[in-house]
Amino acid sequence: MKTLFSILIFGGLLLATILVSIFIYHEIGDVTMSTHGFVAMGFGILLTLGLGTGLMYLVFYSSRRGYDEDHPEITDD
Repeated sequence: MKTLFSILIFGGLLLATILVSIFIYHEIGDVTMSTHGFVAMGFGILLTLGLGTGLMYLVFYSSRRGYDEDHPEITDD
């Protein structure tokens, strides 16, 4: 039941986001972007995805190697 509730909530949020995006797209009107703008946007998207992927890799690598564990010589006094 909890899973179904979560799916409904996040599905509703996704639907609302899509509808707002479509509304904003239609309200902007005729806006043109040059080829340089599309290339820059593509590089920005690729850079963002690469950075996110790299950081997630480091999180999982650190966790699996045990770097996140407390050091035995360090105590909280």
